[in-house]
Amino acid sequence: MQDAQEKTDSTEIVHIPGVCGGRAIFKGTRKAIWHIIAKFKYGMTDEQYLSDFPSMTHEHLRLAREYYENHKAEILADIAENEED
Repeated sequence: MQDAQEKTDSTEIVHIPGVCGGRAIFKGTRKAIWHIIAKFKYGMTDEQYLSDFPSMTHEHLRLAREYYENHKAEILADIAENEED
């Protein structure tokens, strides 16, 4: 049986049913991986992101990019779905 908090590649990135639509987030936050990657795709730099979201660190950004590289279809689908909203 799987835990309600399903772990992924990094123990820092989880899927929790009912939180952010069950999308990949950083544990203990509501910061979705798709949101971080979308900001970079639209030209935001690491420094801008960290300034806008001071609870995030360079390590969070590295982990987000790593997760994206290993789960591109998932993250791109999340970005596309949220652009429609």
